[in-house]
Amino acid sequence: MKSSSPVVIPPLAQRLFSVWYRHVRVYTKNLISNGLPPFLEPLLFLAGVGLGLGKYITESMDGLSYIDFLGTGLLVTAAMFTAAYDNRSRLGDVWQANLKIEKAFKLGDTSRMYFSIDLFNVLNLDTIMRKYDISLGTFRVAGLTPISRTAPALSGAGSGNINEIMNPFIFRLGMRFQI
Repeated sequence: MKSSSPVVIPPLAQRLFSVWYRHVRVYTKNLISNGLPPFLEPLLFLAGVGLGLGKYITESMDGLSYIDFLGTGLLVTAAMFTAAYDNRSRLGDVWQANLKIEKAFKLGDTSRMYFSIDLFNVLNLDTIMRKYDISLGTFRVAGLTPISRTAPALSGAGSGNINEIMNPFIFRLGMRFQI
């Protein structure tokens, strides 16, 4: 059955602005996790490969030193990956704390006995690590198949179900000997 009311499509500028504004809101919501890695990754790579390997490369590349040549390529690569990465299906932040306490006891001149307590996932947040999801265009579709947007999907890939959560809180006691 067709609807008798006509579909009103907003002007192109309004549609482009709404998509741009949505991306700005999402990016600024996660500014530290979205902005810091693209800034630090090229610097770390430049320090490791550029300064470490750069000592051994003495030839210039089209009149540029190795550091200048590598640095410009890293900046362009970081800009490209930041612009191309779409984070609309981003999961929540992962906070995990593991603790270990160990005490050593001397047994004679050379032997030792160690007692330890390990605590894994102390925060025990049941953080979602992975879930099935389908993204179509700018719409996030959870629980719908890509073929039919009206029928709920069966369980499995594409259903929006949680697939993996972080391990629960684990407490471990240990003892070891050194002879």
